Amino acid sequence: MYLTSYVLLTLSFLSTLYCDKILVFLPLPIWSHQMQYERVWTALAERGHEVTIYSAFPSKANLTNLKHVPIRLPKLEARMTMASVAPLVPNIIRVGGIHLKKPEKLPADLQKRADAAKDGFVYMSFGSVVDPSKFNEKTKLKLLGFLKEIKVPVFWKIDLTNDPVIKPEMIPRNVFTQKWYPQTDILAHPNVRLFITHGGLSSLMEATSLGVPVLGVPFFGDQYSNLMLLKSRGYALVEPIQTLSQETMLQQAQLMLKDPGFRDNAKKWSLIFNDELSAPLDRAVYWTEYVLRHKGAPHLSSYSRHLSWYQLYSVDVIITMLALLYAVVKLFTMCCCRAGSKQSVGLTKKKN
Repeated sequence: MYLTSYVLLTLSFLSTLYCDKILVFLPLPIWSHQMQYERVWTALAERGHEVTIYSAFPSKANLTNLKHVPIRLPKLEARMTMASVAPLVPNIIRVGGIHLKKPEKLPADLQKRADAAKDGFVYMSFGSVVDPSKFNEKTKLKLLGFLKEIKVPVFWKIDLTNDPVIKPEMIPRNVFTQKWYPQTDILAHPNVRLFITHGGLSSLMEATSLGVPVLGVPFFGDQYSNLMLLKSRGYALVEPIQTLSQETMLQQAQLMLKDPGFRDNAKKWSLIFNDELSAPLDRAVYWTEYVLRHKGAPHLSSYSRHLSWYQLYSVDVIITMLALLYAVVKLFTMCCCRAGSKQSVGLTKKKN
């Protein structure tokens, strides 16, 4: 998997033998996106580097050489995509799944409910970007109608405190709501059969890593393209929020619960996703320290950065080829015209 994000990593070098100073600037107003890099700077700090982080969210690690500087940011669209095969230059390292941790046992009450769902259960969460408690009344009632019809246990991440539309007595008995669920841990449970999600990159990597089929309800940004990639691989169906209906959502969910092909494909891609020579975190730490050791590692950068714009886009070559083509066409036209003129002169003489 390939990650791109609005991340600027500035490295300054000291004349010290043991560590370097690392400055991390993360202009992302969404915690789930910062989570991708949390483990990298924590691991670097644990190895003795002095790390300073400028971000909207504090680091969870409590280390003396890890400093957080809070910043206030406008809401940005962080475009991160799950990509397939692509040609990459040596200074681009793929670290998809860097935020993934080994699943742990669920809290006792949740573990009991999940274990009791012998025929499987559904987990529904729209991440940290999309807040379902702020959906309009029409969308909430669609989801509520869908949940009443699905007939299997559903764990739904939503805060219904003082919700003006959905009251506690309206929640079906098969639905369990909480403000927060340990997502990785619940997706790792053997009884989970389907993950309903907005299509955020972090959530999809967790589902892919753990082999869980996905019913995607994208809202904006890269969510639709992320989900379409999974759909092309055979373990996701997609229904955008703009065209969502209770009936289509129910049909797709029931199809995915009954058809073992979705689960088989999810398990197949899980094996592919997890089959790596080294862990993403290890790669990120190694290559960061590699850049530190080799003063920015300019030898890994593409030579194209030294080219002028007309060289980079081969404008000079294109102009030369067009000029040659024009010359050939012009020469051919002149020859044809001259041959035509001679033929006309010959016919005129014969008539005379």
